[in-house]
Amino acid sequence: LLPPPPTPPPSLSPSVSPSKVPSASPTLNPTDSPTAELPEGGILVNSIIDSAGSYLPFGCNSWSRAWASVDGSLEKFHCDRTDLQDVPAGQVFSPPYVQATIAKKVRVYAGDAGTGLDPIHVTLKGRINPEASWESIGSGDLEYSNNNARNVRSNAVFIESTYESGDVNYTYAEVGFPSNDAVYSDYEVSFSATRNYNSNRLQFAEVEIPGLLLPPPPTPPPSLSPSVSPSKVPSASPTLNPTDSPTAELPEGGILVNSIIDSAGSYLPFGCNSWSR
Repeated sequence: LLPPPPTPPPSLSPSVSPSKVPSASPTLNPTDSPTAELPEGGILVNSIIDSAGSYLPFGCNSWSRAWASVDGSLEKFHCDRTDLQDVPAGQVFSPPYVQATIAKKVRVYAGDAGTGLDPIHVTLKGRINPEASWESIGSGDLEYSNNNARNVRSNAVFIESTYESGDVNYTYAEVGFPSNDAVYSDYEVSFSATRNYNSNRLQFAEVEIPGLLLPPPPTPPPSLSPSVSPSKVPSASPTLNPTDSPTAELPEGGILVNSIIDSAGSYLPFGCNSWSR
């Protein structure tokens, strides 16, 4: 992320006769949800999360098809919440690399089972990387379109949505965050309740986070001060028998540890129909 531009110097030609009277027509009723100005250079997309990243569930005793929430189809994600009705459930979405984005909405497509399994309240949080703390973006009630009609369950039926609108052919609900301008990379989508509070299951077909995909930072320019006296003579004693597996020089300041992965991160299985622990 680039630092903000410097503050411009004060005007050298101020008004000779500044107004002594404030405006007689201030805004009487400012909106409770102002729309934030978005930075230039980004692209508004139907979702800033997708199946290229990780999608780790939480708040479930077990789950199936975690990938279905971001595969673009009407296949459903299923979460067993037996005795966990008071515990928020959802998923953490992380891209395969740090990608700067700004979330503007959350969109949830209903599943194929009874309406009692639909999530009805969503909270969105963000963080810039896995080591950072979660920060709240917003929350709201999910009110579904199409009179709560059920979506067919299929991994061959694909959603065609835009930033502006979900796919009107299918049942979905949406909560907007027009005033959000915070830049994050990871997102936590959590649901505090289902339509039937006593339901032991939570299910939905797809989650989209419409928002702004920001470009990567520019590549720094080459050095303007190259070496004054580069070497003109190659080494007189080259290695006679270089190894097939040379040891790389490590940068200073690091710490050698027994493992660079631990339980604080995500650990998403693959190649399994289902899994546990």
